[in-house]
Amino acid sequence: RLFEYGDASDPNDPLLAVLRSNFWLTTHVLTITFGYAAGFVTAAFGLVYMFMRILRLDVGDKSVRRFLSRMTYGCVCFTLFLSLVGTVLGGIWANYSWGRFWGWDPKEVWALISLLVYLAILHGRYAGWFSNFGLIFGTVLGATMIVMSWYGVNFVLPLLSSNGEVGL
Repeated sequence: RLFEYGDASDPNDPLLAVLRSNFWLTTHVLTITFGYAAGFVTAAFGLVYMFMRILRLDVGDKSVRRFLSRMTYGCVCFTLFLSLVGTVLGGIWANYSWGRFWGWDPKEVWALISLLVYLAILHGRYAGWFSNFGLIFGTVLGATMIVMSWYGVNFVLPLLSSNGEVGL
């Protein structure tokens, strides 16, 4: 019921204002956007590396592979740093606006999943669990997590109803 017929009033409580400060809006949104953009650049480097290997465009030149893997590793570091700072700034903004730092809503959870994927990529590469190709594959996986946290939470999850069926 969106409207009460008897007294012609809206029974719903008004929403709380979340944008109390343009400072937090600007710092959080810009930082997380740059972090996610760096993740897409990282995935682009990864896809170039993959296509060069699959199509044998590098002609066995390991210096090209080494260059691309180093660029990818650096971009993963940059992505992790900016995404971490942006997520923490979002938590500070939530604490300022709503009085809580973390609320386990889908946007926060998928931002955390993206962070953990990039952290796993860096940790796995540093620990020697996988080679350059594992690093490259991880960047593509990381980009899919970013797509889910940026778009999927806003556009895909609302389509799912509480009983798991797709609704409109």
